[in-house]
Amino acid sequence: MESTSPRFPQAETPFSLKHRSVDYQSLLTKIARLRAELQEMGTANRKYFQKKSHSRAEPESHLLRQERIQQIKAELEAMLGRSGK
Repeated sequence: MESTSPRFPQAETPFSLKHRSVDYQSLLTKIARLRAELQEMGTANRKYFQKKSHSRAEPESHLLRQERIQQIKAELEAMLGRSGK
């Protein structure tokens, strides 16, 4: 019989861990890197949308950022053990 305190219910594990040996420091480092990358892309996208006209390269860069955001989403879903669409 499991005992769970009403004050402190047992939390669910946020990751679907397939292996017991998880390098949490590595995961934290990767998440921090992805967050920084998303922050940079967010800044670039805000600048892009503030402009009324764009050079030829700017729309292409915007599309590349959108693709990278989808890649990051897939990476995060893989880290959580989910299959994303």
